[in-house]
Formats: sequence, structure tokens, C-alpha cells
Amino acid sequence: MSDVSTWTGTGRIGADPELKNAGQSQVLKLRIAVSHYRGPNKDRETSWMNVELWGRRAEPLSRLLRKGGRVAVSGEFSLREYEKRDGGRGYSAEVRADRIEPMDPKPEGGGNSSRQSTRSPSFDDFGGAGDFGDDDIPFRPLGDVW
Repeated sequence: MSDVSTWTGTGRIGADPELKNAGQSQVLKLRIAVSHYRGPNKDRETSWMNVELWGRRAEPLSRLLRKGGRVAVSGEFSLREYEKRDGGRGYSAEVRADRIEPMDPKPEGGGNSSRQSTRSPSFDDFGGAGDFGDDDIPFRPLGDVW
């Protein structure tokens, strides 16, 4: 068994994601900006990460995610070394995502009409509290606490 480096974090999408066909599968590719603080003055820095998501979730997410959107990503992390045009070394942070979750609120009504309503379910969607008396409660109140 080999060691796997996992990464979980949040960031903003730098450009509209690309959906590509790869044989019988699909891959969603995006770049996210991840902010972090460094040094004694806690200076804010931004790093860019390349993210890939393979499989059946790639296509639905490609319709949902847009440039500037905030996402949570979890997956296998790797750092790739490459040669820059000037001959120096460069590094690319990459995540092969197991999971990508949009974190922005979804629009009510407006936007793409092919999307379903994105309202969060409420208690009433599941029948509400219903009508029941104290005898229907599956536990007994203690003394006068009730």
C-alpha cells in the first residue's frame, strides 16, 4: 500500500471549468485560488491549485460551477515539478478530487431555467410536527420539568 497525500480546502474558481471527454469517462478541470496567511505579519498570499474530477459527477458540476464561485474540494494532492520557459524550476499543486461541493448560495428563480429549485427542505416538507398529544411522545417527562 502506498502513502497518499490528501487535501481538503476551499477556494474560488479562477475561470469557468472545462469539461472534457476522456475515453468513456469525463473529466472536469478547474483552477482554484486558495488564500492563506504566512509570516510574522500574517501576510495574505494566494496559491493556485489545478483540480480534476473524473466520472459521472463531472458533467452536472460543469453546469453548476462558474468563475468566481466558491467551492470545497477534497482529494488526492500532488506537487508536480516542471521546467519554466526561462529554464528555472516551477511547481504545480494538483488535486485529483474525490469530492467538489459548491459553497455559494444557489439563486432562487433566476439564472438557468433548466436547474431545479434549490430551496433547502424545511420541516413542513416532511409533514411538519403533526398532531399528537403527550401520550404519543416516546419518552416520559421527568417530574415538573415538562
